[in-house]
Amino acid sequence: LALRWRFKTGEAVSASPSIGGGRVYVGSDDTHLYCLSAATGEEVWAFKTGGDIQATPLLIDGKVVVGSGDGYVHCLDAADGTVVWQHETGSTVYGGASHVRSPDGKTTWVLVCSYDALLYCLDLATGKVVWTYESDDRINGAPALLGGKVMFGGCDGFLHVVSAADGSKLKAID
Repeated sequence: LALRWRFKTGEAVSASPSIGGGRVYVGSDDTHLYCLSAATGEEVWAFKTGGDIQATPLLIDGKVVVGSGDGYVHCLDAADGTVVWQHETGSTVYGGASHVRSPDGKTTWVLVCSYDALLYCLDLATGKVVWTYESDDRINGAPALLGGKVMFGGCDGFLHVVSAADGSKLKAID
């Protein structure tokens, strides 16, 4: 193995990058999401949020979705970094996003957790809330999916299992 390139951000990089379409997407504590050429490491575009980015970006359907310390989930066009939508949560969003198809299979939903104790299910096309699930404390992590179920650990000490279809509670395991 040999180093091919290096890119320096203004602050620490706290999460893994996402790679797709010949590009690398990485967030930084310097409040920017960077899109870099995977071949050369040169900056293609940068998007400034209002807070640090400690989540791995989600690449899906030509979009990149990432949460920030500014309390927003940002959805950008992966090609040029223009804003598709932004959804304000009640607090910091440090966990990576996941995605699931709607029960009818026609729509892609984004799942993201926030320090406001909510798991959000957002429509990928519009950023509108499909459903939310409330835990008893902050949620700092990425939700996992299996068999129509969404699972995440919260700072309330529980592993929450909810329905991906409607956000209803299936169980909480302590």
